[in-house]
This record gives sequence, structure tokens and C-alpha cells, in this order.
Amino acid sequence: MSQLQFHNQIATLSIQQFNNLPKKGKPNVNTEWTVLSCIIKENNLKNHFEVVALGTGSKCIGKTKMSTKGDILNDSHAEIICRRAF
Repeated sequence: MSQLQFHNQIATLSIQQFNNLPKKGKPNVNTEWTVLSCIIKENNLKNHFEVVALGTGSKCIGKTKMSTKGDILNDSHAEIICRRAF
């Protein structure tokens, strides 16, 4: 498998997993967008890939809204949400 084929396979798997999620909370297809981040598990013996964590988002709350009690999620960028899900 070429490097391009590998990258395309991972991207396709990630987008398929996102598309399988319910519509609630997803961006409006025609007017909005989001960032998608996934963690993929690879099984070398079976040449199989699986999405084990997924996150979307591109926001960070303002400094004035941060909480010292830890009861507000300060960073909801896709990578942070994905890592938390994992």
C-alpha cells in the first residue's frame, strides 16, 4: 500500500465514522464546518484499522469565562475532545 493510499484509507475511515453519528450537534452542511480528529487503532496482523476515539470542535472559551473550579471545559478543539474520549 502506498503512503497516499494509507492516508486516504485513514481519512475515509474517519469521515465514515463521523457520518455514522446522529445529526444532533453536527454543523449545518451548507453553512457551517468543523474540525475532525480521530485516533485510529491498527491491527498489523489483519491489516485492519478501527476508529477508537473521535472528537470535533474548534473553540476555546475566553479568559474571562474560565473557571478555577474545573467545572467548565476550557478547550473544545477537536484534538482535545478526541484525546479525552480516548
